[in-house]
Formats: sequence, C-alpha cells, structure tokens
Amino acid sequence: EGIMCEDIDDCQDEPCVHGACKDTGTHSFECECGAGWTDTICDFDVDECVQQTHQCHKDAVCANTEGSYTCECSTGWEGDGIFTCSDINDCISTPCANGGCKDAGPGHYQCNCDDGWKDTNCDFDINECVAKTHDCSENARCVNTPGSYSCRCLKGWEGDGYDCKDVNDCEPDPCVYGVCSDTGAVSYACECADGWQSDNCDVDI
Repeated sequence: EGIMCEDIDDCQDEPCVHGACKDTGTHSFECECGAGWTDTICDFDVDECVQQTHQCHKDAVCANTEGSYTCECSTGWEGDGIFTCSDINDCISTPCANGGCKDAGPGHYQCNCDDGWKDTNCDFDINECVAKTHDCSENARCVNTPGSYSCRCLKGWEGDGYDCKDVNDCEPDPCVYGVCSDTGAVSYACECADGWQSDNCDVDI
C-alpha cells in the first residue's frame, strides 16, 4: 500500500515454459530448465544429436525431437539403439537360392554357389552347353538343365552320352541277300549275293 512494500513473486505467472521458476529479487527470476530445453524461459529445444550429448549406441542414428531425441540402430543392425545394436544375420532370410550363405557384416552377405549356378544370389543357371564346360562326348548332344546338364548320344551312336560308340548298323541285318559291313555312324554297305542287287540286296537281277 506504499507504506510497506514487498517484492512481487515474479514466478506467479509461470514464465518458465519447460522448467521450474525461482524468484531472485525485484523484477528478476531464474528458470531451471528440464532436460532437452534451454534459454532464459526454457522455450528453446536442445538438439542433442548436433551437440553430441545423446546416449545413442555408436552403431545407431540419433534423431532430434522436441525436448528429447530418439535412437535407432543403423541399417544392418538391430537392438534398442541405446544399449544394444547387434549385427543382423543377413543369412537368416536364406538369400542364396542355390548355395551356402556367409554373413559379411552389417547389411552384407556372400553366397558360395553350388555347381551349375552363379550370380549374387546363386539364382542364375549356368548353361554348360553354351559355355562349353560340359563333358559330353563329341558324338553326343548336350542338353542344359537347371543347375546341370545331360548328354545324349547322336543318332547312330549309343552309350551314356559321355562315352558314345558307333551303333552296329548291321544289327539287325539290312542286307536281305548279301553280307553287311558297318561303315560308320548310320551307315552300312551290302555285298550282294549272285543274282541280287540294290542297296539292301533285295532286288532280283
């Protein structure tokens, strides 16, 4: 009332946006800011990621939020982002279609392809027939199959495709009235008996 004057409590209007107020005298107060906030009235967000004051794991990514921050493990890692970030086993999803998988670090793996397959995930068939990497006989035809190949002897030849022998064209004997001689693959010659002619010795002279 003018006879006796007391200091007005400068904290009564709660000037500290994100913190506790303390009256420090006439027209004076101080704010004790909460975590993540700074400035005179605690209204400025602290970017913990930029200032490197966060507690994120070394293999995590820090993202600033209002008054705080979040931690998320980097690509290829898993965990809570603060205490743990472990390398994800990239072979769990079995990415190698036809081969063995080896984890090669965060976000990486290597495939050891089975015979007959290639490419990053061992899912591309090698055409051994085109690549000339087959073991088929020179008298056989190579047939490509998924991850492998097969060999088939050509006409006039017999065997497993890897070893082909000339088929005896005189069995059964094609020479009706004569003597047969095998002359190679799908080839024979007839020596006709007296009185007969033609390739098969079946025409009467």
